[in-house]
Order: sequence, then structure tokens, then C-alpha cells
Amino acid sequence: MLRAAVVQFEAVPDRPDSNLSTVRRLAGEAVDNGAQLVVFPEMCLLGYWHLRRQLVERLRELAEPRTGPSVSAVTALARELDAGSGS
Repeated sequence: MLRAAVVQFEAVPDRPDSNLSTVRRLAGEAVDNGAQLVVFPEMCLLGYWHLRRQLVERLRELAEPRTGPSVSAVTALARELDAGSGS
């Protein structure tokens, strides 16, 4: 049986460092409570509701490839917690 946790939180706009800290804390709590898979909302590291007001240049600054630092950090966290890493 797979035990999953779905986590919702209010992301701080344009603060992936702060949001990643929140993801680390909440994912750790979920795994400590028995979750094997922890799911967060899309764009939870950046927020999205404010993006429509950004200039194209700013959106390009915020964009990352799938091997970028944010995805790499979440992948490393999943491996560290042995939760949902897909490996």
C-alpha cells in the first residue's frame, strides 16, 4: 500500500528559496508521519497568481530548465527523504 500526502501552502511570490524551505519542512513532516509520496502544487516554489503582472523580461529571469536549481533541489530532497523521487 502506498501512503501519499498532498500538501497545500501559500507560496511567497518570487521567493523560491523561502518556498523551498517550506517544502523541505512540510515534506519532512509528511514523511515522518508515514508518507511515501508527497505532492505539492504546481509552481509552489515561485507562486503563479502574480506572474500575469510581470514583464516578459522578468518571466525569462524566473524561468528555469528542468535541470535548473529549483527542480534539482526538489529532486535531491525527494531522494534524501526517499519519497516520490521516481528512482
